[in-house]
Amino acid sequence: MKPKPTRQARSQETLKRILDACDSLLKQKTFEQITMQDIASKAGVSVGNLYNRFEDRGALIEHLLLRYQEQFLDEFMRALARRPPSADLAQKLLILAQCLQASIANLRPAFLMLASRPTIQNNKQSGTQANTDQIVESAVEWLAQNPGDQESAIDPERARFVIASMAMQLQFDLIFGTGTRLFGDRLLESLAQQAHHHLAR
Repeated sequence: MKPKPTRQARSQETLKRILDACDSLLKQKTFEQITMQDIASKAGVSVGNLYNRFEDRGALIEHLLLRYQEQFLDEFMRALARRPPSADLAQKLLILAQCLQASIANLRPAFLMLASRPTIQNNKQSGTQANTDQIVESAVEWLAQNPGDQESAIDPERARFVIASMAMQLQFDLIFGTGTRLFGDRLLESLAQQAHHHLAR
């Protein structure tokens, strides 16, 4: 006979259903078009249960954004692990741009939501900034591996700025298509060259 799930396990499962439902709805509608009733129905919970957990849609979205960032970090780290860095800095930066783009593309609903509603106060979640910092630090550590020559011995502070800028440009391209319009298929190559220019000087 299977043991009954604990109250904590049931609570976590319900939370997962709610966040999954919100995520699914964001792929079909804008943030403004989604109601708490929509989310509750999709998740199979009562509206009262939903309001017991989240005071409004903004609070729910803050929680979902934190999960998006955790997913981004996990996907980004796995992508980097599959691509061991060469000793060549220019090649490393191109690989890094490819991994960032792939990870960001998987989170398109989150970025579109933020673009349409910039007033979401997700900064209240201390874990949000922590995850962002961890993404940048992981990328800096990866870049510093296997230095082939003096050029590859990067300045960590400069690398942090370059990586954050690269990620920001890729996010803007995902939402507005600005980079793709300017550079087409050469977008990642262009970003890697810009980063190389700043790191190698």
